[in-house]
Amino acid sequence: MSTFWQDLIERLRSGQVTTPEEASHGDLVHCIQTIVVPALEAARETLEGEGYTVTLDTTDTSAILKVVNQDGSHAFYSVEGRLYHYTAFAFPMLHGRKDRPKFAKLHIETNGGAHGHRCNKCSVEQLRDECLEICRKWLVW
Repeated sequence: MSTFWQDLIERLRSGQVTTPEEASHGDLVHCIQTIVVPALEAARETLEGEGYTVTLDTTDTSAILKVVNQDGSHAFYSVEGRLYHYTAFAFPMLHGRKDRPKFAKLHIETNGGAHGHRCNKCSVEQLRDECLEICRKWLVW
């Protein structure tokens, strides 16, 4: 079992989580703090070692890495946590109660577009490598 699931179970047992909304928001904050921020910090250290100017700004639910080359070209890797309702076939579920269970997803924007990852299906290494690949690509484009 991954640490993501172990931490969620521990929070449920301890009573820190009482509603589906709180559980989902807690998952999101935990994902940003334990996966996204360490990944972007590792990418920042690597890029600074290569001579780029790098800034990292974080909040509870987002992080953005900005990289500037000496010639003025730049790249960015922005991660925003978002909560989504689980999809359901029945139309009333789309407009029903708002306290239904939700899942946390990372919305990632870069110079080249946007994509996403489920929080429970990504790792520090995966995001670090993806960030480095995308930033390096745009810095030499």
